[in-house]
Amino acid sequence: MSMIWHRWWLSALAIGLASPVPAAAQQTAAPRPITRRVTNLSADDARHRAIAERGGDPDTILPGDVLRYRLYFRNVFPAALPLLELRERVPQGFEYVPGSARSNPAELILAYSIDGGATYHAQPMLAVAHDAVRSFGPAPPRLYNVIRFKAPGAVPRGARITVEFRIRAVGPSSGSL
Repeated sequence: MSMIWHRWWLSALAIGLASPVPAAAQQTAAPRPITRRVTNLSADDARHRAIAERGGDPDTILPGDVLRYRLYFRNVFPAALPLLELRERVPQGFEYVPGSARSNPAELILAYSIDGGATYHAQPMLAVAHDAVRSFGPAPPRLYNVIRFKAPGAVPRGARITVEFRIRAVGPSSGSL
């Protein structure tokens, strides 16, 4: 399987803290609490083997490919974090695979955004107008553009959290990992 590892610094894009990082944590040498691993689960299929046989890049992401996003978090700070949110955007040209989000520990609260992260809901809703009557219905998962996992309480020092979800390439070739 084709993989790429990214190490991320504590940032608003990957982690949202409800309160500032404890002062003691700000003075330590640049901890790396997040690792992101993206795996193309389709990389070993016949389409990718054919690309490799023709001398092309077998890591090319093709329409229909399913990628697994896995985020690993470890609280490397000397104190508990009062609140932790792990957020990941669904890249353009991809759609969320319904039911694929998982977390360990399982009690993390899962929510989705269809407005770029302005609001989150377990089941985002869309306004629908029918015969001049406005009602709300569930948004289709293909519209989810940010996935959020939120710890239900403080995250103790040394705690480890893993979250994952899958996305599917829906547009033209999306490049390589």
